[in-house]
Amino acid sequence: MSADHSPLDGICYGGLMEFCFRFANEKNKFEDVQETAYNLIPLLIDFELDDGLKRGIQEAEEEHKKSTNDIAMSLKSFNTFGKRCLLQHRFHPEAFLQLAIQLAYIRLHNSPASSYVTASTRMFYHGRTETCRATTTESVNLANAIIEGAKSKSELYQLMKQAISKFQSLMNEAMLGQGCDRHLLGLQILASELEPFKGKQLDIFNDKAFKKSGGGGSFLLSTSCAGYVQVCGYVPPMAWPEGYACFYGIENDNFTFTILAYNCCEATDCERFYEALERSLLDLQAILGEGAPVEVLEAVK
Repeated sequence: MSADHSPLDGICYGGLMEFCFRFANEKNKFEDVQETAYNLIPLLIDFELDDGLKRGIQEAEEEHKKSTNDIAMSLKSFNTFGKRCLLQHRFHPEAFLQLAIQLAYIRLHNSPASSYVTASTRMFYHGRTETCRATTTESVNLANAIIEGAKSKSELYQLMKQAISKFQSLMNEAMLGQGCDRHLLGLQILASELEPFKGKQLDIFNDKAFKKSGGGGSFLLSTSCAGYVQVCGYVPPMAWPEGYACFYGIENDNFTFTILAYNCCEATDCERFYEALERSLLDLQAILGEGAPVEVLEAVK
């Protein structure tokens, strides 16, 4: 579709794939659709390609193979618990998963990572996304406290509560168009078209802190919620070669993860990242079960 219309993006494909999964698993619930679908007759479209188009297709195929051969991907389903166990705590499941992802990264690499999370701006006409920057002082404090092991479960629960509250506040701001990244991108594009900045970059975009924080598409962790379904899409990591991509699907009793990294980077590994993520989820679950206030624990029972 053209840029002037609402684009057919991941949400549309995710909905389609979720329907296909449900159709395959529950055929008896889709009898009408089934009947209609089987009556459709496919039509072969025979394209006539000249030599130029054939060369272009071959070059695109070779380039695609070259780029995809460097990407490692792991699809995992975590079945110990899901969003259901978070309801009594009133913790948003995406905020909870972000804490687990950051804890996993810190465990593997001994430092926090700049983190991109997709924030939808679809409440606005033609709205698409803004960046929610998930790495906060609160989330890092919780991760460090869990790793150090010196605090009680009740103290960790309070740190978790603070980190989740901060994430939700940042996400709400980003969804209202109050994030910084799309505004900075607009500034960067406009400045590149105006004198005396044509062909140059404003100083802010050359600053080391800008890149280290994730600016210019250099986030070490690129994450997104694929929805409250089994389907879990993905894109390659933003930062090359040391970045990760971690997409997740949220269901009542399980979480689905698609994790990607670059093969050429010895410091990153999809399987090791998932192992650290699984351990982090279990650590956070233990805090929920032991560190929550008495009234919350009673309500959970």
